[in-house]
Order: sequence, then C-alpha cells, then structure tokens
Amino acid sequence: MRYSIRCMLCVALAIALLSSSVLSACAGQQVQKPNQASVDTFPRSQIRPSNETTIDASVFITLCAKEKSVENRIYFRYPQFKETTANAEALNELIVEYVDSEVQKACQGGFKGEIKGSPEDWKWNNDEYQLQAMNIGYTIRRNDADYFSVTFDGLYNRRKAAHPYKYFSSLTIDVREGKVVTLSDLYHIDTRFVELLRNKFKEQFQARVIERGGSIADASELGIEAFPKLDDATLVKALRQTDEESDSFGFDSFITNTSVGISVDIGFALGGHFAVMISYDELKPFAK
Repeated sequence: MRYSIRCMLCVALAIALLSSSVLSACAGQQVQKPNQASVDTFPRSQIRPSNETTIDASVFITLCAKEKSVENRIYFRYPQFKETTANAEALNELIVEYVDSEVQKACQGGFKGEIKGSPEDWKWNNDEYQLQAMNIGYTIRRNDADYFSVTFDGLYNRRKAAHPYKYFSSLTIDVREGKVVTLSDLYHIDTRFVELLRNKFKEQFQARVIERGGSIADASELGIEAFPKLDDATLVKALRQTDEESDSFGFDSFITNTSVGISVDIGFALGGHFAVMISYDELKPFAK
C-alpha cells in the first residue's frame, strides 16, 4: 500500500468504491448542457464547453485488442468511428496506435494477439491463464467537431500479484487538427494550477466518502492521505507530463462537454484512481 491509514476504514471504502465500478463496452456520458452565456465568454482560441448534450453512440463501432493464449487473457475494447464520420480513417488510426501502445506497455512488449479483433465478453477467471490478464472497457467523454475524448478502465492482473490492479488511461484528440493533445497542450501548469487541483481533490473526494457513509472526520483524514505525497514542484512536473508516453506519475486527463477530468492514482484499497472534475470556467486563467 502506498498510504498508511486505518485498515478497517480502507476495507469498507474499498468494497463501496470497487462495487460501483462498471466496465463499459461502449457508453456515452450524459452531461448537462452549458448555458449560452458561459459558451460565449470563451475566446475561439480556448477550449470551450460543447453544445452537445449527449454522446451519439451510433457513430461508433467497438473493436477489441485481444489475446487468448495459455499465457495471457487480454481484452482491451476501444471505439472506432464509422466511415460516415469526417476524417474517420485518420482519427481511427490515432486510436488504434494508442491502444496498441497501451497493450504492449501493460504486457511489457509481450502482447501476441490481434489489435483489431471483434469485441468479446470475458468472465474474470484466474485459472484460465498462466501469466497475465487484462479486461478493459471504454467510456466516450466528449465527441464533437472540436474534440474527441475517451477513457479506458478495468482490471489488470499478473498471476503472482497479491490482487488485480485498477487500470485507467485516457486519450484526447483535437479533431480539427487531427492530433493527440495532452493536458499541458491545453493549459499552463504552475503552482496555482496545483493548488486548484489539491483543493478540488479534497473537496470532491471528501464528498464521495461522505456519500458512501463515511463520517466528516473520516472524509477529512482520507482527503489528505489519499492525495499523492508530492511537493508542489514535483507535482507541477508530473502534471506537465500527464498524457505523455514518458509519464511515470500516474496522472491522466480527459475532457467532457463542461469540464476537464484529471485522474489521480489513490491506491487499490481506495478504488485505484479518482477523477477530479474542474469546470472550464475555473480553468480559464490557465488556458493557452
């Protein structure tokens, strides 16, 4: 465990947090429609709220990178745009390249399956493989004329590990430019950004603990304990590397119609990761 906190509380929270985690094979996230005034306050050069109120799942199909061998059971589902979508081929290539990289990274270069396989459901069973298993789904967070953003989550396990690990990663594409974008492509990250993230994490994580039956005291303790033990300078460096291939700090970012999500690694017992949501209005001072 990364953090030393009261064991009984950890166990209770782990059960509550993990039981609420659902792998989505192809889910569109419902979001509230921003009011017109908030949209108009954003210059054209900044990332802006979307006028879309739902994700249209009909423009996607699901593929699956998979390997069914004696050694491995790998299932990594991901979306592909249908041919009717503008620039579908280029966008799909970026998604496939990302999935290929993530699967090979997880398997330490040992993935021997097919990348563009058909989706397949799999019941988690430790007896069916000798080395490692991965069962990943995806959620489309934003899809409009400006940006496409998707998150991937599920479980990953090596046979000799004490328990499976929660997997989470994300991919955001600038649709107009046809390129992958990172958190630091969109925002200036400095100590003020770090302070905002710390405060939003504490506020939202404590609310989650209380929502799941924890006391205010428990929420306060866990809100402090769960956040990574990094000083401001190191955290600035870590956030600037977020979404980069060389990132080693465990942060991921994604965008929705109204907010930016920053996934923070909080350890397996507390749920694996926690997504801090920060509205575009709050991030305007940092926008590039």
